[in-house]
Order: sequence, then structure tokens, then C-alpha cells
Amino acid sequence: MPLAHLEPVILVGTEVSKANLHNQEFIDSKDIQIGDTVVIQKAGDIIPEVVRSIPEKIRH
Repeated sequence: MPLAHLEPVILVGTEVSKANLHNQEFIDSKDIQIGDTVVIQKAGDIIPEVVRSIPEKIRH
């Protein structure tokens, strides 16, 4: 399972530093690149997942 490695953030009371990217098709469809700023959420209130990339932010 591909993972996004994040700067630690607090998400619904839990510190999160990794999030699920599902599979390569998901990554490609969302145009997620290394260094992107992303929106994350907890899937099923448990597993952190990337929702989308924020293209307005400059890629590092």
C-alpha cells in the first residue's frame, strides 16, 4: 500500500505522519507528486488518507 509521509499534524485528536494513498491509479488520478501539500481525512474515522493535492501551493 503506498503511503504519504507527512509533516506531523493533529487530525481528530491523533498525531498523523503517514496517510494512505490507496494505489498508483489513485495517485495518478489526483496528480499527487512528491513535495505536494495535501488534504487528509480519516477514512472510516480510523485510517488517515489523502483526499487531494492542493495545486495552488508550490511543489517543493
